[in-house]
Amino acid sequence: IDCVPIHCLSLRLTIDYHLLPLEKRKFPRSENLENPNLYHYALFSDNVLAASVVVNSTIVNAKDPSKHVFHLVTDKLTQDSSITS
Repeated sequence: IDCVPIHCLSLRLTIDYHLLPLEKRKFPRSENLENPNLYHYALFSDNVLAASVVVNSTIVNAKDPSKHVFHLVTDKLTQDSSITS
């Protein structure tokens, strides 16, 4: 595992995302994005690390993690890095 300074995390994740083949850039289980039987959370943040901590904490402590869907709303600068985290 590479050690990335915290202020470089967003850039590193963006680069990693753009190096992925196109078929790997699609959302896995995209059918869940609009499934009314799941719990949906809208998270507004331009801080990738903070958003990751919130999502991870929620999933780790959930009784059934597969029932939780997060919709991350961010700025254009952070968008690609948020997709990979």
